[in-house]
Amino acid sequence: MTTETQQHPAIRKLLHLGTSKGYLLSDEVFAILPEELLDTVTELDGVYRQLRELDIALVDRPEKYQSRGLQETTAEDFESANETIEVIAPDPVATQDPTRIYLRNMAAFPLLDRHGEIEIARRIERGEQQIFQSLGGSPDLLRKLLRMDALAEERGLAPDTAALAELNDQDLTSRSRKRVDSMVAVFESIAAQGVEIDELRSEQRVLQGDDERYQVLERQIDRTVGKVAKKVQTISNNGETRRRLVDLLEQISRQFKALEQSLRRARKALDRESHGEMQALQKRRIERYRSEIRALEKRFSCKRTVVSATLKLVRVGEAEAETAKQELLLANLRLVISVAKKYTYRGLQFLDLIQEGNLGLMRAIEKFDYRRGFKFSTYAHWWIRQSITRAISDQSRTVRIPVHIIESMNKLGQTSHSLRLELGREPTPEELGQDLGLTPAKVRSLQRIAAQPISLETPIGSDEDRHLEDLLQDFEAPSPAETAIEADRREKISDVLRELSPREERVLRMRFGLGVDDEHTLEEVGRTFDVTRERIRQIESSAIKKLRHASRARKLHLLIDDEGS
Repeated sequence: MTTETQQHPAIRKLLHLGTSKGYLLSDEVFAILPEELLDTVTELDGVYRQLRELDIALVDRPEKYQSRGLQETTAEDFESANETIEVIAPDPVATQDPTRIYLRNMAAFPLLDRHGEIEIARRIERGEQQIFQSLGGSPDLLRKLLRMDALAEERGLAPDTAALAELNDQDLTSRSRKRVDSMVAVFESIAAQGVEIDELRSEQRVLQGDDERYQVLERQIDRTVGKVAKKVQTISNNGETRRRLVDLLEQISRQFKALEQSLRRARKALDRESHGEMQALQKRRIERYRSEIRALEKRFSCKRTVVSATLKLVRVGEAEAETAKQELLLANLRLVISVAKKYTYRGLQFLDLIQEGNLGLMRAIEKFDYRRGFKFSTYAHWWIRQSITRAISDQSRTVRIPVHIIESMNKLGQTSHSLRLELGREPTPEELGQDLGLTPAKVRSLQRIAAQPISLETPIGSDEDRHLEDLLQDFEAPSPAETAIEADRREKISDVLRELSPREERVLRMRFGLGVDDEHTLEEVGRTFDVTRERIRQIESSAIKKLRHASRARKLHLLIDDEGS
């Protein structure tokens, strides 16, 4: 790093501003730093890393900043900042490149240590627990939701409350009824243990941290939370059960809200009306809406207030879990980049590799269990790599090759490279098969599959004035000789048919498919001319008799002789 770069005035200005306020706005960072310092993740990451070392908060709005007792910053801190930030000035025009923009924005999110990963995983767990605890707190409503979900799954229907609410237990198979009962029991257990955890935490709050009873409660809370987490995991792994249940709950809530809005409008209309008949009409409407609400409560086995409260708690849990997942995702985007770099030039663009890796990262977040003792980055690395390699095998070739064949091809390539270095020549299929434990025929088959397709526009010749497609024969296209013979034959047939009347010519052409798409029956030709099929047969017979005349028959015999030769 040059002395000029180390003393870059923009960096020093940014650090002075941050240390004076204790925080920096994201907009200030991008406004102060010039473009040549914003183009790569290495540069911007170094800036953010030094800001964290100096305890300078990075926020979107000033009100988000809370004083954290910043220590006094010395000149040594600025020297450390200059040594930490490594900048390599690229082409400023490249800032419009989407890859660079993605990398630049990604650098704004700090990496997580083991403690940070566990803390976020616990927040995800609390959010999931909140959802299931809320649903389990209303057993009757939960049982109805699970029954509707089971019916939808059995009959291949969309989870629609209008179509499923009228069905009852008799419409379920015995297996589904048992599964619903077991799921209700699990939800109720989660709800009961959630209440127990809340009571233990309330008792713990009144104790001191060093109190013996406090430590006992802490261990008891951990054990109970672990039990709840295992039960939550069993439900979370059961397909998309949670999402479907929440969808059904939202549909029920919307039905109640629609009726409540209609009821409020009717009450307001009643207050405005002074005419007796109109008041009676509004009262009947109010009573009808109340009756519909009661029927809906009976149908779903719960009060509308219970539905509203349950959905509110579920949304709180969803928001907490999704926020934590988003933080864990953003903090590990660098991991996706590091894995994707190893798979470039395999048939997919770099941004496509990043996208597939991000999908794997999202899957890892859903599956991660911090209690097993693994770091999330270690666990996520496997999912990211698996997602990228699967995408390469599925999408990189025009003709998809199964994954196990791809693995065999990779082993063949590695073995071929090793033997080439060892023997100083290309190994034979027999030598490759001996090392791989495959037959020579199988090796040749893998080599044919591994061959990359060649573009038809590949230049040919020293001048590259021709392409490969110019040298390939099209076996489907007729040869020039056949085309000329067929054109001559059509011309001679037309000459002969022109000696007939126009009506006879058209009848023969339609009957025998001469110059038209297909042959036609007598009835089809008759409908065209608006005559009977017997009349068409007579016209056809008369025309054929004319063609048997010696002068015309000679021309037709020549066509037959030409076709035979």
